[in-house]
Amino acid sequence: EKAFDMIGPNAPQEVKDAWMEAAKEVNANGLGIKKNGMLSHISQMMVQRLNKQMKGEGDVDNIDILGNTTES
Repeated sequence: EKAFDMIGPNAPQEVKDAWMEAAKEVNANGLGIKKNGMLSHISQMMVQRLNKQMKGEGDVDNIDILGNTTES
């Protein structure tokens, strides 16, 4: 949930619910971070987040890559 808040603070509850369900199924979140805090892989979401950070679009703790609609 903490990782979701970093990349989807404005996402609708439906998106958050889908994110949490997928994280449970694969034992890692969309950023590739396991429950123990270790990276399982470098995910495309992690790459998008880092690209935005490098461009100065948001700070380390809040880079909204999910948008605010279910379509985004």
